[in-house]
Amino acid sequence: VHEARILATALTFAESWSQSPTMLQPVGGMDRIVQSLVRAIGGDIVYGQVVEQILRSGDRAQIVSRDRRSGQTVTTGADYVVCTIPLPVLKSIAADFSPPVKRAIEEGAGLYAPAAKVAFASPTRWWELDHGLYGGISWTSRDINQLWYPSHGINGKKGVLIGAYIWDEAAARRYANMIPAERHKAAIADGERIHPGYSERVGAAASVVWSKVPYSLGGWAEWDFTPGARQTIYSVLLPPDGPFHFAGEHMSYVTGWQEGAVQSAHYTVGQIAERVKAGR
Repeated sequence: VHEARILATALTFAESWSQSPTMLQPVGGMDRIVQSLVRAIGGDIVYGQVVEQILRSGDRAQIVSRDRRSGQTVTTGADYVVCTIPLPVLKSIAADFSPPVKRAIEEGAGLYAPAAKVAFASPTRWWELDHGLYGGISWTSRDINQLWYPSHGINGKKGVLIGAYIWDEAAARRYANMIPAERHKAAIADGERIHPGYSERVGAAASVVWSKVPYSLGGWAEWDFTPGARQTIYSVLLPPDGPFHFAGEHMSYVTGWQEGAVQSAHYTVGQIAERVKAGR
């Protein structure tokens, strides 16, 4: 059954609206979009602040945060707060949310994908030279799920190959329980089944398991894989809870994508604008 599901997904993957073949991409990676936003915003971003309390103060809010370097605690007051903290992290922060919102956060926190990736540097672009692979994916029913071949740097001297993109929950949990060296070894063993001699062709490795990233604790929200979650959890978090608004990829129908986060931000800004207008 698992193999059949993988095959069916692979055959229709490029036909889905979110996985069509790459036509355009930011030069330097998707982070360039974030960097452009940072430049546009200017000096109003404060880095290294760990949120420790989210409090009500009458109709307003107070956020208590701690500077990671100095350890200094800062309290910031605001009329409105847009909270984009992923739910698995948010559930452990002391907050004056209403009881229904607290329950929704707790339940939603358990619906995040424990995704993982492994990348390998290669001294040659052997996938192009030997196999004519210029971008695209190799699918497998093994733990690595997929190999992704880069669609940039074509005909260059070297490159970086995604040797595992794991979104199967059981496989991702197994990788989460490994130290990095074990993950890399396991990914090479699976890659060898697709490309004989693989272990001799890949070099330095890096891996990430999102369920272990401290301020994420998961890859993305998977509302639609749990019957009723959109109605019983998501819908509770969509309207504001006093001065608190929730936004991010998890507060959209395009979870796991920057597009979803952007859509959510626009929606939330619109909500606040209407509240301010009504207040005036």
